[in-house]
Amino acid sequence: MTLPEARTLVDAYTARVRPSLSCRGPGCYGCCHGPIYIGPAEWAAIKPKVTRTQRNAARLVAGRMEDYRCPMLGADNRCEVYDDRPLVCRSFNSTASVTACYPGAPGRAKPESGSRAALREAHDGMGVAFADCAELAWRLAELTDVDLA
Repeated sequence: MTLPEARTLVDAYTARVRPSLSCRGPGCYGCCHGPIYIGPAEWAAIKPKVTRTQRNAARLVAGRMEDYRCPMLGADNRCEVYDDRPLVCRSFNSTASVTACYPGAPGRAKPESGSRAALREAHDGMGVAFADCAELAWRLAELTDVDLA
């Protein structure tokens, strides 16, 4: 399975459950806090789009595994690599109150991922094991200015 096929698989699940989602649409970033693990093909798609600002933001959060803001979010809270966002980002959706997704919320809930099966199928189809994945902030933080030229 190719990365585009894997994206289609996960996106199809999200489309089926969309009516029950609490997510607020563009600019809703409740799920965009905490570790984001990506596989090699996902990293290859994102890496060419990384800016110095994103890399520097990642250096501030690398190693902090809870409640950090994803360095790929822009000032407007929109994902700056949305079309190439990782599979896990495509699969996380909230069917509970979206307010509980945000850091600092009383009794903060983790967003529900009813699409875990689709995500697992996509990773399995690409031959990606969890051991092959790395945390996005670490990958970004390790980039050098040469990588960003």
